[in-house]
Amino acid sequence: TLCGREGVHIVNALHRDVSGPDKTLCDTCLCGVLGRKRVIIFAPDEFPTDFSFARRPDLTSDRLRPLAGLPEDEAWRRLEELASRDDVGGAVFDLKPGRFLFIPHGWWHAVQPVDDFTFITGPSRLSGV
Repeated sequence: TLCGREGVHIVNALHRDVSGPDKTLCDTCLCGVLGRKRVIIFAPDEFPTDFSFARRPDLTSDRLRPLAGLPEDEAWRRLEELASRDDVGGAVFDLKPGRFLFIPHGWWHAVQPVDDFTFITGPSRLSGV
């Protein structure tokens, strides 16, 4: 996938990774290849699931509904603030070239480019281990 600095609005970016025909939640390893990326992660129980697709959070939930109508930059800023709160299981990372970030199955995450970059992603082959 090729991304630029224009980013992706939070309503499309926040997700959990799934694999296989049964869409099983899987582990993911993000690899910094070229350019920097901002990664926001949340524990599995921080958002309810959209039961029509286990990959997506329920965007009508109290924490996410207000973000959908905001401009992209403001929505990302507020999601970063939420992930940084002491009462929330979340974090914000800057992923740089040569660095890796392991995301356990079920964890919500969103990635936003800081620089222009090439982003390579796929489910971990270690998911069944």
